Amino acid sequence: MKRKRTLPVISFITAALLCLFWAAVIFSAVELLMRFNVIKNTMYMRMLCGGEIHKPVRKVLAIGDGVMQNQFTGNSLYEYIEKEFKPLKYKILNLAFNGNGPREYVNLLKLYGKDYRPDSVMLIYSAGNTIAGVKQKEDMEFPRLNKALINIDSALQRSYVYNWIIEKKNILAERTLSFNRARAPKVSEEVINMAKAGALDPNLIESAAKDADMLINSLMLDKPDDKAALERAAGYLRELKNECSKLGAELLIVTVPDTLQVNDSHFELYRKCGFNISKETLISDAPQDFAGNLCDSENIPYLDLLPYFRRKSHKEFYKETSGRLNKEGAEFAGGIIVEYVVKNHTENRQ
Repeated sequence: MKRKRTLPVISFITAALLCLFWAAVIFSAVELLMRFNVIKNTMYMRMLCGGEIHKPVRKVLAIGDGVMQNQFTGNSLYEYIEKEFKPLKYKILNLAFNGNGPREYVNLLKLYGKDYRPDSVMLIYSAGNTIAGVKQKEDMEFPRLNKALINIDSALQRSYVYNWIIEKKNILAERTLSFNRARAPKVSEEVINMAKAGALDPNLIESAAKDADMLINSLMLDKPDDKAALERAAGYLRELKNECSKLGAELLIVTVPDTLQVNDSHFELYRKCGFNISKETLISDAPQDFAGNLCDSENIPYLDLLPYFRRKSHKEFYKETSGRLNKEGAEFAGGIIVEYVVKNHTENRQ
């Protein structure tokens, strides 16, 4: 009787191993095809490192969140910086991606730094994402488990197939988002219809439904638990500097202001999405103060774009239906950033 029971178990294990083997073969084959762009994918485009620049004067590795992500529109912040870098023979590898936070910055540098060997590491992020991902309940209650999961996710980010799956998943999530679930008395029917038509990021409605004070809190940073989150973010940024030192690379940090810090042009849109809005954000420098103080204490070159944007607050530098930089905003911010990077490089050589 024991033999009869054992045979089905062995057959099941053998079948499972065969399935895993062929899944690995298929995954590897698709991965290889994507790495040579036989199967078209955006990961290949992101890894082009600023085009074919032979004997670059300087190699820059860019990390950050969605504000620096390559949008493939021809007029995003990264694309402007890349265009300005080319005549200077500055080669840039852009690892910035929407949703990244302090932990991901460190992990991505560890993954790509040794292979790319940058002269400079440029962290560019939106001021509203100062404590992104380090204030989550899971991170506070299960830090070791959550850090392990983040490390695994960051390691998988080297896979072209994985990135393709994530991109398709995000597209599917946007298309199948239940707007009825996100509806609340504060959410305008107008913005729901805009999101359904693809004219508005549905994640805005989703985020407002989860936390109506999210935008205010991320810019004011005055809640009791913000202090612990800021300390955690500072720890990651110090770790980022240490990793740069190991690579012999200089770290530069740039914060791009949130539209709610510059003018009130998006107040009504965010209210319609369900967010609570306060004029206090127009005078808040809390995210920039945090970054500036940290950079001063750690001797990290820091560029705060908020004063530049506020001096031009009569102009509109953000897209009408999101907080992303528009063409004019990307050119304005990009010009200041490129000038700052080049100036910093020149001063270091002297």
